[in-house]
Amino acid sequence: QQKKAWTEVNKAKQESREEDKPEAQVVAVPKAGGYVPPSLRGKEGADGKGKGKQQDDNCVRVTNLAEDCKEGDLMDLFGSVGRVKMARIVRDRETGESRGHAFVTYNTRQDAEKAIKMLDGHCYDNLVIRVSFPKPRV
Repeated sequence: QQKKAWTEVNKAKQESREEDKPEAQVVAVPKAGGYVPPSLRGKEGADGKGKGKQQDDNCVRVTNLAEDCKEGDLMDLFGSVGRVKMARIVRDRETGESRGHAFVTYNTRQDAEKAIKMLDGHCYDNLVIRVSFPKPRV
């Protein structure tokens, strides 16, 4: 019960932060004769060839997690820093057990940077977690 109450308080804080921020609306204007896929519409550098900026900018990698850590636990911990879009624990394909690291995606890059500053080296579940931006995919 207490954990649920904490989640509701945290959610209210995040929603109030979102209300304070003005939303910018971007309208996609296709080039003459060029199709722009929905995943690239409204993004800088969208030329219809898959070179649009993806939302990996807002993602942080969390390492040294306990095996029994759940996505909800990460949402609570990282939600105290900013508005979390998604938390995903990397699991072994065959056994389904946690591999000890996860990815947490924020709505904004500023929240991701703040999470790195605040939670890198933080003691969580008797382990010191490491939080950083993931290495770019090749």
